[in-house]
Amino acid sequence: MNGKELAILSFHKIGEPAPGGWSTWFYIPEKTFIRQLNDLKSGGWMVLNHTQFLEGLENPSSLPDRSALITFDDGYRSMLTVALPVLRRFGFPSVLFVPTDYVGRSNAFDGGGEPEEAICGWDELLELEHAGVSIQSHGVSHHPFSNMNLEGQRGELLGSKAILESRLKKPVEIFAFPYGDDGLHPEQVGEELEQAGYRAACLYRGGPITMPVADRYRLPRLAMGPDTNLDAALTCGEFIPLPTASSRPERQWNED
Repeated sequence: MNGKELAILSFHKIGEPAPGGWSTWFYIPEKTFIRQLNDLKSGGWMVLNHTQFLEGLENPSSLPDRSALITFDDGYRSMLTVALPVLRRFGFPSVLFVPTDYVGRSNAFDGGGEPEEAICGWDELLELEHAGVSIQSHGVSHHPFSNMNLEGQRGELLGSKAILESRLKKPVEIFAFPYGDDGLHPEQVGEELEQAGYRAACLYRGGPITMPVADRYRLPRLAMGPDTNLDAALTCGEFIPLPTASSRPERQWNED
């Protein structure tokens, strides 16, 4: 690869399942998580906070040759109890994407496909925000955008942003599409994101990005699981192609 590289990593659950639960690919043991962060550090990747990330999208020259953004989806309480202490040990900032309908509840959006896990409440999200974890939007309902019309998509973008900004008293400028699904008309969704005040939006699956980005509202993320060889993925530039809007089936996104 030539030029500056940006790797956006996407995690879900760090640690073990809650009592009565079972392990799935979306659970990463704490020791594995530590090893993956060590790979970032030893590989010379500078971990960005959300402000540096957004500035870098607009001005790639502000970035080092290798930069990374650590993201988490859904807002599981293990973010506070397991992931945050590890991130603090490394001195790494991160971003947490939260679906607002589920704050203080559990992952009912999984429909039983994943073990039930508690999702952080507002006080816990504030605690994370103050600890260097930037809370950003994962929509309201966690529904796939391909199952919505434009009005429904607009409601997800505007509603989640308004609720998060009201409760957290801060700007919300990054969106992560539930299931990595940006709808059947991504160009139209990109326009809605820009009009709503978002400065970037993330998909799911992909590899490192060569700067400058082609589309800041369709940023691929490296899906992180317990078997992800991060060092190899970053060194070799491993890339999992994203499905196109025209070929994407109704539900074929490998995210919980």
